[in-house]
Amino acid sequence: MQLLVLIIIIGYLINFILGFVGACFETNSYLQILLWQIGDTGGITASILASRYVGAKGFHLSAASFNMLGIVYGISFGSFSFTQLNADKMATLLIPMIPAALLVSLCKLFPFWTRMLAVLNLHTIFYYVCKYYFWNLSIYELDKLYKFFRNSIIGFNLVLLYL
Repeated sequence: MQLLVLIIIIGYLINFILGFVGACFETNSYLQILLWQIGDTGGITASILASRYVGAKGFHLSAASFNMLGIVYGISFGSFSFTQLNADKMATLLIPMIPAALLVSLCKLFPFWTRMLAVLNLHTIFYYVCKYYFWNLSIYELDKLYKFFRNSIIGFNLVLLYL
């Protein structure tokens, strides 16, 4: 099990580091997209393995939330081509992010402060979902939203450090 936890932490760290490094490059540049896709791959892997780990401890709702988070990373990965971001696909990743964050917040396996961080992120995520779907969020704002999404995942990453 310790190897599993180590792989989970490495996957989320890859996602976290490459997300911030990619954000430093020009929007929609080949290098930015490549770094984000590699980071998303780390996030997908870590999320699915975290689901297995948390589920084995008997926390099945939280295990489902990590599966949903893996889906979120998959949507993120699929929203890129080699030359651009597909804004419509990217916006859809926020919808499964809401129940994923909520289900993680219900699990007493995690420290209280990380569960509350997940709930606080729900407000910001919901705001951007509404803004995109109802108030025509621009592609430039969506790029900022993606960078925020990377930051909002910190709560999920920190949760795993306490397993």
